[in-house]
Amino acid sequence: VFRRERLAGLSVGAYVASKVAALFPVLAAVSAVLLVVLRMLGRLPAVGWDVYVSLLVTMVIEATSALALGLLASAAVHNAAQAALALPMLCFPQVLFGGAIVPVDKMAFPGRLMSLGLSNRHAFEALGRDLDLDRLTATLPAMSAYRETFSGGTGGSLIALASFAVALTLATVWVLDRRSAVRSAG
Repeated sequence: VFRRERLAGLSVGAYVASKVAALFPVLAAVSAVLLVVLRMLGRLPAVGWDVYVSLLVTMVIEATSALALGLLASAAVHNAAQAALALPMLCFPQVLFGGAIVPVDKMAFPGRLMSLGLSNRHAFEALGRDLDLDRLTATLPAMSAYRETFSGGTGGSLIALASFAVALTLATVWVLDRRSAVRSAG
């Protein structure tokens, strides 16, 4: 699709922007539906609309970051087999070092360092702060390991998530631009 669009004269930036613009509303809708379903199933507490708006904003920014990572992975590989191999290498670190399974401050130094570069860590912390999970770390034994994880505001986490989305989108443009320049030179 990319090659055909480039032959038609579409710039790399416009191509990537069209992907983001087409998928962003879908991500926002899926995030909203997920919040509604979780609330209906009793998996989220009954809180004010401001909390749900904060959760939705966090989820949409994280979904956009994940979209940008997926676009970068798609741009970097040459075929579907490579994409299938890249997917676990991108997803497993997000799960393992995101902080939900093992709190970040309980990880060895290399794990803590790696977690800084993963969007899931910042999303997990922001969502926990939005839900005020810090109040549970002193009363629930299962939450005591997350003592410092949910303290503070969400601003830094949201800035990190948005930065991931922008940086990964720009990296996608760069990779596609390099690939198209190599093809036209060759």
